[in-house]
Amino acid sequence: MGGNIVTASPIGDSAPVLLALDARVILASSKGQRTIPIDEFFLAYRKTALQSGEILKAIVVPRSHRQAGLRRYCEWFKVSRRREMDISTVAGCFRIDLDPEGVIRQARLAFGGVALMPLRARKAEEALLGQPWNEETIRDISSILAGEFTPISDVRGSAEYRSKLVTNLFEKFYWEMNDPSSPSGETTALLPISKSAAASRSTPHESGHKHVTGEAIYTDDQTAGKPVLEIWPVCSPHARARILTRDASVARRMPGVKAVLLAEDIPGVNDSGTKNDEVLLADKEVYYHSHPRRLVVPPPKRSLSNTNRCRRFFLSNKRLRPEAFTTSPIAFAAAILPKR
Repeated sequence: MGGNIVTASPIGDSAPVLLALDARVILASSKGQRTIPIDEFFLAYRKTALQSGEILKAIVVPRSHRQAGLRRYCEWFKVSRRREMDISTVAGCFRIDLDPEGVIRQARLAFGGVALMPLRARKAEEALLGQPWNEETIRDISSILAGEFTPISDVRGSAEYRSKLVTNLFEKFYWEMNDPSSPSGETTALLPISKSAAASRSTPHESGHKHVTGEAIYTDDQTAGKPVLEIWPVCSPHARARILTRDASVARRMPGVKAVLLAEDIPGVNDSGTKNDEVLLADKEVYYHSHPRRLVVPPPKRSLSNTNRCRRFFLSNKRLRPEAFTTSPIAFAAAILPKR
């Protein structure tokens, strides 16, 4: 989590949660240490309050010290292209304290992905104080929320889409909080929890219910029964080798083979790395075991026999000695790590 906030990415997952919980950060250096609120830690895009020589020592999340009779509700939401293991388009964390009459006594609305850094919607927070927690208040606050941020457009979503998510996520929080049976969230009042209760509490996997009920959709399910072609990679058996000759003409004439794709058939750059250092289809050298050398497109019914026979008609290569490996892990570490 420390690295997640020190990078000061506006789309980091943990920042909105820490902002909503009024967390503090302890910054330390050889001169001593200091503690600042998390909402003073982010200064600009990818810029934090860390001074030269300072490191993030700890993150402090205060215990819930609510006034007697107040109920606290808190929930975090994330919108991304994939359900899991993906960078968020917009993330939001909301915390509301209600008195026995349902009046809002404290509010925190924190967002990521809608500005140059993670931010709280302070105008909306202030407008919520003293208001009843009902649908009319949500409608009034939505108009304020819509003008709190000026998001940008990028590959993950347009500015208009992000602005809509700001209000929609808060409305979602309201409706789920008032409907505990909602299947899309487990929003409940955050009451003091004993150690034994916390240890025994089960947190369900986000898509676990789909796995156990058979509703989860996998890649093979999406193409089942459809007239599509599949691509079969033919990979190198060597960890490193130099390709001497290549000839796919015989393989292309084999019955049932729709296409044999080589490096030069790729439109654009034959590379899949973020720094242009990962050759997609080997054309001159093989850089790792199972490095794809070509892609064979068999007929829809997977003519595996022809696909495997294509291995014989392709190339000749010369094995090379793998680089950056030694017989001693200690010697290998000494070669890449600085001396102490």
